[in-house]
Amino acid sequence: MRELRKIFPSKTGLNIRRFTKVSDRTAERWLSGESEPSASALVDLLRSEIGREVLFAAMGDARPEWFSKYAKQLDLNDTRRRAKELLRLAEQQQDEVL
Repeated sequence: MRELRKIFPSKTGLNIRRFTKVSDRTAERWLSGESEPSASALVDLLRSEIGREVLFAAMGDARPEWFSKYAKQLDLNDTRRRAKELLRLAEQQQDEVL
């Protein structure tokens, strides 16, 4: 739940409720450490727009082969996205020179 505070530094409980549909009290118990999210709540979080962050937080330091490959693929996707943007900028600069 510490990771959720990092993702949502303000209104953490409200955001937990938005993604999981749990009560105020349940969200507060998770944040205080009194209880842990249920499996269905974790599934809701994983399926949400913050799912990737939740997955990395849940995995902690564990690095099974499938997860290492997944993380590397995310890095590769990001590198390709940045390379594509750099190529676009280079072409734009070349057009300005010509």
